Amino acid sequence: MWGAEEIWYKRLCGESLVYFPEPSNDFLEFTKQFSARSQSYIDLVNSKDEKYFFQPCSYKAIVGTSFTNMPWQIIMHCMNHSTYHRGQIVTILREVGVTTIPSTDMIVYFRETQKA
Repeated sequence: MWGAEEIWYKRLCGESLVYFPEPSNDFLEFTKQFSARSQSYIDLVNSKDEKYFFQPCSYKAIVGTSFTNMPWQIIMHCMNHSTYHRGQIVTILREVGVTTIPSTDMIVYFRETQKA
């Protein structure tokens, strides 16, 4: 999930990666990377004017195929896709006994972006 969010964020910033990024193997460092990438999406959304989200964003997939989408489509795809995996993670955590899990609801994300 982090790798996909990293790829899409880089594309929104004009960079097309030619490899799938690997997160840190250290859990504490990974949680920092994961939180930082989440914050970078909030910062990106808050730093852009409305026109940005409706201007074409061209990028290449890792295999080199070219695509163009609007930034709002990319962000919605990324958040929707990660929601699926977040649900999987929450289910696994609950199965192993974790009971304190932060919300993964999209409305919480929207609330956070409004605060910044």
